[in-house]
Amino acid sequence: MRKCSQDQSASDTRTVVAKTIRDDRRLGLLTLLLSSRVWLHLGWRDLRIQYGRSRLGPLWSIATLSVSILGLVLAQGVLVGEINFSTAAPKLAVALWIWYFASSVINDSTLLFESERRSLLNSPIGETIFVAKLLWKHLIVFLLAAPVVILLLVLTEAFKPLALFAVILMMVVLSLSLVLPLLLLARTSMIWPDIRGVVAPSVQMLFFFSPIIWRPNPEIRISRLVVDFNPIAWVILSSQDALTASVSTTNFLPRILALVVLLIFASALLLPRLPSIKNRM
Repeated sequence: MRKCSQDQSASDTRTVVAKTIRDDRRLGLLTLLLSSRVWLHLGWRDLRIQYGRSRLGPLWSIATLSVSILGLVLAQGVLVGEINFSTAAPKLAVALWIWYFASSVINDSTLLFESERRSLLNSPIGETIFVAKLLWKHLIVFLLAAPVVILLLVLTEAFKPLALFAVILMMVVLSLSLVLPLLLLARTSMIWPDIRGVVAPSVQMLFFFSPIIWRPNPEIRISRLVVDFNPIAWVILSSQDALTASVSTTNFLPRILALVVLLIFASALLLPRLPSIKNRM
């Protein structure tokens, strides 16, 4: 039954690809957006395959985020001797919500072309399509976990729908700007597989250098330096400030906007000029 499902999924994919896209090794951001039907279909296909035997399916993201929040709140209670759920839970929820998206796309991009080797070699789908598919897949999971964040904000803070919409829009725009760096990471991991052994522990280390279980202290210089050079920290702190009415001494939005503009400009310049990795596979 599972094999039949996978065969049907592969057949559907070939149909969508045949109707939508030609062989295009020089796929830029504009062409990528015009080819959205392909990577939207592939993202949903991956989720159906990944959660094919699960009753909850992608809604496992809700359980994962909920358990992580509860565990970290309890851990903080053990460390400081007091559990302040109403204060800690909303900020942890926002931080973990964004962190799971960021860490997942980084880790999965190192295995992207290896897992899609057959499709890359035997189909006309461009490399950037697979990167867009990866980002779309994790954006779906990101959106499905939003009810946990909304519930905690409603219970413990004044819920601001417009702020939530702004945060989600920011994540979508950021995803578009991440196509080039994730493509380069996927290509590098395909050419030098040993890099995967470095990326995974680096992402784990980045967790502790991101303001998830702590906030920057102006009196601690190293704390400010870590935040200043960590784009994930900019997104987390900006989202926390918007959704939980936290007081911040630094406005990270100009930095995020500058980073997005820089990455999109680099994508427009470099994506059409990258040689195909198919010759290295």
